[in-house]
Amino acid sequence: MHLNKYNDALSQRNTLLKELQMGRGDASLIDIYDEQLAEHGTNISVMREEYSNLLRECAKRVFFDMSRGHEYMSLNYHSTVFDDLKYPKADELKEIYKQKLLSVRDEDMRMGFTTTGIHRDDIIMEVNDMNLREYGSQGQLRSVALSLKLAQAEILSKLTGEAPIILFDDALSEIDKRRQIYVMNEIADMQVMLTCCDPIVALDARIGNLYAIQRGEIVDFVDNLRKMIKINGCVIDTMDMSKVRKLEENK
Repeated sequence: MHLNKYNDALSQRNTLLKELQMGRGDASLIDIYDEQLAEHGTNISVMREEYSNLLRECAKRVFFDMSRGHEYMSLNYHSTVFDDLKYPKADELKEIYKQKLLSVRDEDMRMGFTTTGIHRDDIIMEVNDMNLREYGSQGQLRSVALSLKLAQAEILSKLTGEAPIILFDDALSEIDKRRQIYVMNEIADMQVMLTCCDPIVALDARIGNLYAIQRGEIVDFVDNLRKMIKINGCVIDTMDMSKVRKLEENK
């Protein structure tokens, strides 16, 4: 609710700022839009702060466990409006928001859009005290993304009392075998649809059904895997072959 109303007010304010650039529009309307942005923006900021705190604790634990204690991550909500969301009351926060908009009004009119507000907020993440966006490897980026998704699933499960449905599209690529196994164990009791390009990854799925997509059609996973081994020379070690034979026995 708050987000939709905020976006509506933001769009109207930006339209007005562009009109004022061209010498049209009523500048007094900015106060009305600022009031709306402050009202809804403050509520959204508080909710973001509360949720990011929950997400931080869950994601930190998942990431630490996934890396077997070799890496740690941090997550912080960065507000472009507030320096501290913990102590001020709602009315005080709203007034801070309005004053912030007022302080950049001249710049907004010059630029033709709203330069400050929750629409410019961000989440800052670090791995081993290094900015993830600037210095993170592909494996770290994927591990953090998975940690966030698993953390979200944990939070939703606690709030609703039910395990959420998870959709993972090629989520296990670019992470090592141990991390893949960790993720599979974490989602074992959830409803999951997982796609992957590597059939060996699929073999590590301990429960559920396996399907292969060949030329847009669903085909038998084991038969398709046998063809891949024969035609493409797909490398499968002894342990993985035992999993293939077990799948064949269960067909």
